[in-house]
This record gives sequence, C-alpha cells and structure tokens, in this order.
Amino acid sequence: MAEPEHKCVAEPEPAAEAELAPLAAALLAAVVLAPEANWDLPLLALLIPLSVISDLRAVETAAWRVKISGSLLAIVTATALLGAAPGVVVGVSTILVSWLRSRYGETDLLINLLVYATFPLISGALFHFAI
Repeated sequence: MAEPEHKCVAEPEPAAEAELAPLAAALLAAVVLAPEANWDLPLLALLIPLSVISDLRAVETAAWRVKISGSLLAIVTATALLGAAPGVVVGVSTILVSWLRSRYGETDLLINLLVYATFPLISGALFHFAI
C-alpha cells in the first residue's frame, strides 16, 4: 500500500487570504485610474524616496510602541497633486522597501499593503472627483 504524499507547501493563513482579494481589487482600480493621473515623473521621483526614507527613519514612541514617520505627508502630497494611482505607487513602494528591511510576517505585510494601497486610492478618487 502506497503512503500518501506529503506536501511541503504551507497553507496560507486565513487572515492572509482575506487580504488578497481586496488588495488585488485596489491595485486593479489603481490601474484603471492611472490614465487620469498626472504622471509628473520628477515629482514622483522626489516623493517616493521621501516617503521611503521617512518610513525607514520612523521614531518609535516609548509609551505605546507606535512608530511615527512622515511618509503620510509624501503619500498625501502625491495623491492630491498627482492622483490616486501615483499615491498608490508611493504608498505600496514605501511598504515594500520598509518590509525588505524589517521582514515582518506575511499577514502583516499584506495588511500594510492593503492599507497603503487603499487609502490613497479612495482619498485620491474622492479628492479629484470633488475638484
């Protein structure tokens, strides 16, 4: 009688699976909104490193173990001046580079990617709809 095969591939955590669909939807929406954006490449080339460096140099508060960085300023500036899709590019780039340094868990990475893709997407779409 043959023994059953054992798979070496780890099953994704349920929390990780819950983030994949909304993240994919947010990235797809950013691609759809990309043609409407103002792709000012010199400004984008300034804001991405500003956001990344600010996030890498975040200060941890002693009281609540919360990290404070200025990356939000660069992401919001990109979102307001360039549009939702460039804001998503700045936000997602910031999280990916930050993760390369810290290497925290996959679930936390997916949650951070979802948040940093969604808030510039929604705020940028609403901002540019309002003006």
